[in-house]
Formats: sequence, C-alpha cells, structure tokens
Amino acid sequence: MPKKTLYDISQELQILDEMLEKKERLLEESNGEVTEEIEAFNCELNVFMNSVFEGLSEKIDGYCDYIRSQKNNAEVCNREKQRYTKLERLYSKRADFLEYRLKEFMQNRGMNDLSTVKNTVKLVGNGGKTPLNIVDESLIPDEYKQVKQEVNWDLVRELLEQGETIPGVEFKERGVRLKIG
Repeated sequence: MPKKTLYDISQELQILDEMLEKKERLLEESNGEVTEEIEAFNCELNVFMNSVFEGLSEKIDGYCDYIRSQKNNAEVCNREKQRYTKLERLYSKRADFLEYRLKEFMQNRGMNDLSTVKNTVKLVGNGGKTPLNIVDESLIPDEYKQVKQEVNWDLVRELLEQGETIPGVEFKERGVRLKIG
C-alpha cells in the first residue's frame, strides 16, 4: 500500500468527522438505543479509524524532521552569508586601501597618469555635486531644515488598546505558528 500524504490523511479525517456525525444521528434517531445497525456502523467506524491513524505518527515525525533539516540548512546558509559578507568587506577595504596608496603615490610625485603593459591609471576629478563640509550642524538656521513626520506606533497601539478608534488603523488577528518540540 502506498504511503499516505498529509492531504490524504486530512481527507480521511474529514470523512471520519462525517461518520461520527452519522453515528450521532443514528443514536438520536434510536433514542440512544444501540441497534444492530449502530453496532455494524461502530465496527465499520473502528476499522476506518484504525486505517486513518495507521502511520500518522510516522508521517508527522517525517514532516517535523524535514522541517528541522530545512531550518538547519537555512542556518548554515545564514552563517555562510555572514562569513562571505565579512570577506567581502575585508576585500573591499583592502582594495580601497591599495587604491588610496596608489593615488597618494601618484599625487606625491605629480603624476596625473601612469601606463604599464597591462594598465593605464589616471588621476581624474570627481563628478557630481560639490561636496559639503558640515562644520557645526547646530548653527544651520531652521529654515534650511526639513521636519520628518512619523506615526507614533506605540501611542496608536496604546489608544487602540484603550478602546479608541483611530482612522486608518485597526488591530488585526494574531496569526498562528507551528511549534515543533
């Protein structure tokens, strides 16, 4: 017999719910008396229940094991990403330092360009906007400053918790998460 998927088991549990409802209806119709029909149905129900739950524990364990392995793989990738990010910063700083040294070498010797068999190196002016030197920001008049408006989310939450209505915002239902222990 092929292994059942969680979907198969879910479908079978839905059928089981329907069977349990049928059993309750039969008992109601017979005023609680266990008739031959109900006994036969109970036997059918027990056989079906055993088949539904057969292998369920192993299926759930397999899912949980696979989820754990995927989370472990993600953690390994995250550590590698952090390691590569550190290496990227290291290599970038080295390259910046070497560029600075070469630029300083050329400036100290009054060289604007330098050619080798493989490379041509030139000192060129930076483009774009003229850089600003902020000497003391507190001395800059307010008329040259921008005010950024932000929503005070802590205050909004507090007011909503107190029962106030605030246009444009409302609480949403908390979600659920899977906890594997």
